[in-house]
Amino acid sequence: ANKAASTESNVMPVAIQKFTVAAREEKQKRQAEIEALKTNKNDQMPAAQSYFTEKAKEDKAKRDAENQRLKENPVTTAAGAHFAKIEEQKKAELEKVKEAPVITHAAGEHFNRIAQEEKERMAEAAKQREGRENPNLIATDYFARKEKEEKMAQEERIRIAREAAKEKSKAVESLPADYFTKQNEARLEAEKQAALDGLKDAPIAVRKMTLRGFEEKKAALKAQQEMSTQQRSAATSHFQKKQEEAANKAASTESNVMPVAIQKFTVAAREEKQKRQAEIEALKTNKNDQMPAAQSYFTEKAKEDKAKRDAENQRLKENPVTTAAGAHFAKIEEQKKAELEKVKEAPVITHAAGEHFNRIAQEEKERMAEAAKQREGRENPNLIATDYFARKEKEEKMAQEERIRIAREAAKEKSKAVESLPADYFTKQNEARLEAEKQAALDGLKDAPIAVRKMTLRGFEEKKAALKAQQEMSTQQRSAATSHFQKKQEE
Repeated sequence: ANKAASTESNVMPVAIQKFTVAAREEKQKRQAEIEALKTNKNDQMPAAQSYFTEKAKEDKAKRDAENQRLKENPVTTAAGAHFAKIEEQKKAELEKVKEAPVITHAAGEHFNRIAQEEKERMAEAAKQREGRENPNLIATDYFARKEKEEKMAQEERIRIAREAAKEKSKAVESLPADYFTKQNEARLEAEKQAALDGLKDAPIAVRKMTLRGFEEKKAALKAQQEMSTQQRSAATSHFQKKQEEAANKAASTESNVMPVAIQKFTVAAREEKQKRQAEIEALKTNKNDQMPAAQSYFTEKAKEDKAKRDAENQRLKENPVTTAAGAHFAKIEEQKKAELEKVKEAPVITHAAGEHFNRIAQEEKERMAEAAKQREGRENPNLIATDYFARKEKEEKMAQEERIRIAREAAKEKSKAVESLPADYFTKQNEARLEAEKQAALDGLKDAPIAVRKMTLRGFEEKKAALKAQQEMSTQQRSAATSHFQKKQEE
């Protein structure tokens, strides 16, 4: 509206207009069907449904007429007369009880007197408290004042802490953007040199494989740096963008400086990592000096026991102790091995059936080999079928995409042809409908009393107010799509 400054600014968005018009048409269609069922004497119903509906209406009319006749001329049976007489006697007894004086016992009088005295005492106490100040209000004001003071003190502490953090961040020395990259490369180079120094007397193959390992580490680190540059977080991208803008503006030597936020958190993480590594190294080299006494004692004892067990196992491997049972089972094992050797060296005894099936298997094997040899020059039918179905699937997919494209273009053309409606079209339509209903109701109540006409008018005014409130609420709580189109319209 601000850009175009034309009459089309007060036009409803096409998407809202489309779905609202469709919903209105559906609602009007349903209402027309209901009215037709009410007025056309069930012409649209099936024959059976219409027959039973009419029959039910006739039965209801008969029952209503019978009930009305019984109300006007009730039939009194012997049982009815008997129970009516009993009911009259009960009513007479109740009247007598109401008119008789109330008989109170001594206990009842005593408790009634106590209750009356308590009531008078409470009334007197309330009367005396009327002129005094309420202690509950004093306590409430006191605690409210204390809570307010604590809140103000907390806000002051937060402000001081923020200013201190701001001053501290200003004092942080800026690092170059590639500081940690160079640090990682230097660490890898130092590790590589230390490994090569320790492999001076090693074979050439070992040194070559070690060098290759360090080259792969370096390549992996470079790939990781490139990936982190491409997939950096929103905060990193924001500060990188600010840095580039500052570099373009300043064009000075300080442009290649790392952002303060990245530097702060990265340096803190590096220091924490180095601290943990130092603690682990200290635990490895200082012989558990940092452990508690009991933990260190049992750790050393476990190490000694393990060393003793390893030495004993090594001694048993070198000089095995042969017991009687061990010698017996060793002798049995040797006999089994000798029997297996005899079976391997003995000629294979084949029966007639075995020879028959062996010959059949050999012939089948030769036949399969011959068939495979003949198929070598032919084209595989499975591959032909696979290509055929793949081609068919591809054609179906392309046809489906073409249908979708045509349908989208048709929907786009159809949406362009929709006539734009003013933004308050449905509001005015609702108001006109209410006004027509109101006029029809008043026309039907020309001979009615004034009170009935007045209440009917009040009902239509309440309907109009409710419709207006609903429109205001829908304006405040509109959907994301409606807000989007409204914003585009305003722009």
